[in-house]
Amino acid sequence: FLQNVIFINLTLSEQEKIQRFDTLAELYKEIGFLRKAAFCQRLAATRQVSANNPNPDWQRCYYLMLHSFPGHKLYLDPNYVIQHQVGWPR
Repeated sequence: FLQNVIFINLTLSEQEKIQRFDTLAELYKEIGFLRKAAFCQRLAATRQVSANNPNPDWQRCYYLMLHSFPGHKLYLDPNYVIQHQVGWPR
């Protein structure tokens, strides 16, 4: 059901589209769909710096991308990766 919100064809500004993806990400997080939430966060991040956005915000893009990593099971801390044996085996 939430997934259909993306496909509703409304005339929205870029900021409103970003807000829609951000809200979807929060809703997906609340129901435990972390990968889907990360996907929506990534979409919001790419919209922040898209060619259609008259006011690109690289800091917000970076923030959203960085916070989407756990949903994709990506970790920046090498100690976490070693301790939890995440990724490709040696």
